[in-house]
Amino acid sequence: QQILEFSPVVYVDGHFMLYHGRSDTLQGYYPQKRLAMHGREYFFVHDTNRLPVYATISDGYRKMKHYIVDVDEKLREIYGCEEKQLLEIFDRGGYSKEFCVNIAEKIRFICWRSDARTVPRIAEWRQVEVEHQGNNYGEGKKRTFYAWEREAEFTVEKKEAKFREVWIKKDNHVSPALTNDFELSLEQVVQALTRRWGSQENMFKELKDHGIDRIHSYR
Repeated sequence: QQILEFSPVVYVDGHFMLYHGRSDTLQGYYPQKRLAMHGREYFFVHDTNRLPVYATISDGYRKMKHYIVDVDEKLREIYGCEEKQLLEIFDRGGYSKEFCVNIAEKIRFICWRSDARTVPRIAEWRQVEVEHQGNNYGEGKKRTFYAWEREAEFTVEKKEAKFREVWIKKDNHVSPALTNDFELSLEQVVQALTRRWGSQENMFKELKDHGIDRIHSYR
C-alpha cells in the first residue's frame, strides 16, 4: 500500500501455459484443446497505468473462474480497500449468469458472458469510439463499436442479483457482456471491456523469453 498507487479499475487476464517437458503424458494429449490433461494458467492483474500488481498460478489445472474470488481478496489486501471498491475487468473467455450471480454481492465487475446465445432484436445501436493499445508501448488506435443495453435480474438457487446486459457489436460480430456496475455510462463500460492493454500483452511476450509459458514436468 505504500508502494502502489490505488487503481479504481484493475484488469485480470490469464496466460495459458503449454506442456514442453520430457515426462510421459496420456496418449492423445493435445494441450491447446486441453484434452486428456489440462494445461495451467497464470492470472495477471494490471492497474489503470498498465503496471502489473499481482499474479497467481492455477494449482489444480482449473480455469480462471475458480480463482476470481481469491484474486479479489488478494487485490483488496494489496490496496487496503473494501468489497466492490475496485472495478474488476475479466478479460479471458466468458462467464455464465450462475457464476456472475454468485460473485455479484462481493465483487464489482465487467465480463463477457458465455451463456447468451440469442441477440435481442434491437431498435437502435449507440456508436462508441474506443482507443485500443497496439503491440508497442504508447501506440493507440481508434476503433468504432456499437452497443446497446438493458437491465436484467437473475436468480440462482434463491440468490438474486441485478445486472446490466450489454451487447457490443464490431462489424458483423456481436458479443454479450454483464456488469453489476450501474454508475458507469454505456460508453465507459464498452471502453473498459474492449480496450486492449499494449503493455500487458507486451509483458506476456517478454515473459515467454524466460520460459514462463511452459510447463516443464507433470511428475
